[in-house]
Amino acid sequence: MSRWVPFETLAAEPPWPLGRELAVAGRCRGALLRDWAAHVARRAGSDAVTRLRAQVGIPPELLPDAPRADAWYPIAYQIALTRAIVDVALDGDILGLEPLLAEDTARAKDKILLFALRMLGPRHLLERTTKTHAWLYDAGRAEAEVGQASVQLAFEGAEFFANPTWRVLQVFALRGMLTGFRKTITELAADLDG
Repeated sequence: MSRWVPFETLAAEPPWPLGRELAVAGRCRGALLRDWAAHVARRAGSDAVTRLRAQVGIPPELLPDAPRADAWYPIAYQIALTRAIVDVALDGDILGLEPLLAEDTARAKDKILLFALRMLGPRHLLERTTKTHAWLYDAGRAEAEVGQASVQLAFEGAEFFANPTWRVLQVFALRGMLTGFRKTITELAADLDG
């Protein structure tokens, strides 16, 4: 049975404890962690990167400040660092992260890639959800059912799909992509049981 809730309800779900986040299996590409330390340092000072690393227990030799886009890193690092940034810099307000991520994306150096994505359009990108997910993550499966003016995303086969922080990041990514295409989201809901 499905339990559809508005995005704000999803965003209000409590985060997992750090130990559970760090135990999540699966890896993600460095592209999802691109320049994370530079963004943190720009907003909170260079010592903030060291503090965040200490808080989550991720040394530089396991996760560089500027990971290579095609390198693999534990998905747990993306989740735990995101949660720590929200807790430390945003007083626990995960919704405050969305404008920061949008600003960081706009500052991205890869303007050619952004131009190419705009040329493809949102429909084509969403239709490639399965392939994109398989390149970005080594666990689970994602699919998109793209309608004329709607999309339904389904995720299965990985524990991190249930992580509240990861789920909110996916919504931010989708909204950011659609905003980049000058599209408006009129309704957004999540199935907490699916």
